[in-house]
Amino acid sequence: MSARLQPLIAWAKTTRIARMIARFNESRGNLLASGLAFSAIFASFAGVFLLFAIAGFVLEKQPEIRDQLVSMVARAIPGLIDTGEGGAIDLDTLFASQILGWAGFIAAGVLLWTALGWMNSVRQAIRIIFELPPLVMNFFLLKVRDLGLIIALGVVVFLSATISVIGTKLLTTVFGWIGITSDSILLNISVRIVAFAVALVVDTVTLGAMFRVLAGIAIPWRLLLGGSLLGGVALGVLKVLGTLVIGGAGNNPLLAGFVVIISLMLWFVLVFRVILMAASFVAVEMDDSDARGTSSGRPPKVVAETPAETDHAAL
Repeated sequence: MSARLQPLIAWAKTTRIARMIARFNESRGNLLASGLAFSAIFASFAGVFLLFAIAGFVLEKQPEIRDQLVSMVARAIPGLIDTGEGGAIDLDTLFASQILGWAGFIAAGVLLWTALGWMNSVRQAIRIIFELPPLVMNFFLLKVRDLGLIIALGVVVFLSATISVIGTKLLTTVFGWIGITSDSILLNISVRIVAFAVALVVDTVTLGAMFRVLAGIAIPWRLLLGGSLLGGVALGVLKVLGTLVIGGAGNNPLLAGFVVIISLMLWFVLVFRVILMAASFVAVEMDDSDARGTSSGRPPKVVAETPAETDHAAL
């Protein structure tokens, strides 16, 4: 039986999924995801503070878009914002945050620096997955580019929240024309589909920006779209199952006092495993592209030991 299974096992190891998992494991993806999850807890507080401090001014007279923004963040990071079911950040305190004055300006600067440091960690982890050395670039130019990426992603989140509100209103109006009330199951399902589609676009764009812009890897657009879309779908499914995935952390009475932090840590570990898996998938596709003689735009692998390999070994 073992001899008969050998050809099947050998074939399975050559599949793209198997090679993606192997690359993830060889790059110590679980260790990288755990490290990124730890720093992401602090970065998430920084990002939410900055996002809603600005939203307090921009969306002061747009409560529907503001509420949709809260819902999007709550779905993306379960347990971070208290929307009535418990969370690390009180909603009223969040909207009361501001960056006016010296204290707020200094706090915003410190939090922004924390977020920029986390982005640098994400860049290094992705480049390790792609077996590339650290990105060589002027320090200040790199920080400016990272800051621009943060602003761009913030704009995408604002736009997606606005599109979700407009889409919901449009669906309600159209369904009202054909006699379907606002409490209809069909309308609720349609609204959820629109919300999932908007979130999928945001996740896909975010992953694509991480791989190509943040990590500075010249990935062909076709391969980038496929890997980012796959990762976006996986993140969408993870968000749908988020409550079930992290809900077990609160069932242990010994962990009751730390349930919020433990839940956030567990959530971020799962999210970054998905992100680094998606990066592994793109890296495998680029290897296949090079093997077929189609240039992937990536420099040849470095045989000698590089700083990236040294850092990876230290991890």
